[in-house]
Order: sequence, then C-alpha cells, then structure tokens
Amino acid sequence: MSRRAFLARLRPGQSCAAGDNPIKDWLERGVPVPARLPQQVPASRRHLLEVLRAMGIEKTATVSTGRTPFGSVNADSVCCSACALCARFCPTGALRFDDHADEYTLSFQPAACLNCGICVAVCPEGAVSLDATVHLADVIQDVASPLATGKLTTCPDCGAVISPLAGESDSRCHICRQGAGVVTSLRDGPGLMADLLKRVAPHSDLPS
Repeated sequence: MSRRAFLARLRPGQSCAAGDNPIKDWLERGVPVPARLPQQVPASRRHLLEVLRAMGIEKTATVSTGRTPFGSVNADSVCCSACALCARFCPTGALRFDDHADEYTLSFQPAACLNCGICVAVCPEGAVSLDATVHLADVIQDVASPLATGKLTTCPDCGAVISPLAGESDSRCHICRQGAGVVTSLRDGPGLMADLLKRVAPHSDLPS
C-alpha cells in the first residue's frame, strides 16, 4: 500500500472491511527503517552553519562536543561488519554507507552530525565511537570523509552481505552469531525502534 493510500484510509468516513485494517497491517508488517526515520538536517542547524561560515572561523579552531550540537564520529574498520545500522539510523544522514561490488565505504559528514550518540548505541560490534572534540573547519566545509572501508562477503547462514571481522573464525553476521532470539528486533520488525531506545538510554557517558 502506498503512503497516499494509507493516509486516505485514515480520513473520516472511510471504513475498512474485515481484515483490511491499514494501521494493523502497517504495524504488523513492519515499515522499512528509512520510512520510519526520514533523514534530514534541521533548519536551525542549517542556519547555524551559515552563521559560522559568515564569521570566518579559524581553520585550526576546535570545540568540545560535550556541550555543543557538534559531533565527531570514528569507526574502526577492523571491528566493522558492514551491517550499516549506524547509517540507517542516523537521523540527519551524517553517516552514509555505500557498497560497490565486493567493497564498502562508511562516510561521515561532520556538518550534519548532531552528536546524538545513536550510531554508538546501535552498532552491534562496538566499532563506532565519538570524539571529545571536533574541528570547526570540518563542520564548516560540509564535506564527507571515509571512516571505514573493507571487503564484503555473505553470511553463510542467512546470506546477508557483511564484512568479515579480522581475526574472527566465525564468518557469520552478528545476528546469526548471537542467535535470532536475542537480536530479532535489530531487523526491520516493529520491535526495532524499541530496542534502539533501550540501547541509547543506558549510555549516560554520551554527550547530551
């Protein structure tokens, strides 16, 4: 069902036949992550970037990410399994995952990063981390730089495209290694968002 058809069903006076409940179907089926979490940079952030550019900030200037709306993300290629969850859940699109044939690249755009910490919380391999400081020049230039790159293969159990972890004898994806019963909600089911929020809450050490 298209988005337009779904919204049309919600209009007053529109009834649903038995077994034709769009809300129930929508929830049970699970909506793809990009549809549930549209990525966009807030207008206030765009205005802030315009002001900073007009101020002529020194290229060497750095600021703490603890009390500012800026973030600096790192990703360890050795630990990254190319699951792309960090990029899929990034609310502004500051993280981008691209795969080309048998290789992948995870890129980061500092200008769009709000330092929310979701990428750290959702990474099942612990490959993503946040820096304590950020160079304002990186933010103002508004360019994306590669954080992690690697080779791609397929999980022998489920067929998911992954990057094999260095020194890891088990070549399966994180979900298959842990067991579907443990991390089912990391898939695109209705429990995915609830699982993520639980992961973010305990990270009191993340910048607020």
